[in-house]
Amino acid sequence: MIEVKKKENFNETFQPKSQVFGQFAKSKKLEIQSQAEIKTEEKRRRFEKSRLRQKNRPSKKTGKDRIKRVMKKSWLKVKNRVLGKKYDLSFSYAESDEMNRLNKLYRKKNYSANVLSFPLSENEGEILINKKYQKNGGLSFYLFIHSLLHLSGLKHSQKMDEKELEIMQKFYPKKYKKIMADF
Repeated sequence: MIEVKKKENFNETFQPKSQVFGQFAKSKKLEIQSQAEIKTEEKRRRFEKSRLRQKNRPSKKTGKDRIKRVMKKSWLKVKNRVLGKKYDLSFSYAESDEMNRLNKLYRKKNYSANVLSFPLSENEGEILINKKYQKNGGLSFYLFIHSLLHLSGLKHSQKMDEKELEIMQKFYPKKYKKIMADF
């Protein structure tokens, strides 16, 4: 004869197994949770590392940045060619009001100069270019060359004009005529 267990007995016999399974499930759940936390922590660390790398990495250069970099190199080459590597040069743009004030103070001229050169010693000088020429790179470059030649001791003359033209042709071979015409 086959004995059939009552439903109550079945539940009673099953209950301990479910409690064991429940503990197993809880421990697995904790294990899974801690693995998830580890993965999250790893992701956070990787993110932090990449963020630090991005911070230390130079920013992506835009077209303007590239032009500025090239300009600085060519301006430095011209400065070294005209005045020499040991010459200490300070360069800046100044507002029209400031250029007018300085022109009046040092040259006794009552107008806003486009460029001013100040030789401070034999191996040191300053160049100020009017800020209104800042956006026109070619014209700024021409004024920079003009000032360098003044700092080297040249006065306004045909020789100075020839030197300016020679340098402009070397660094702006395609555009130098237009730049010179604008000035």
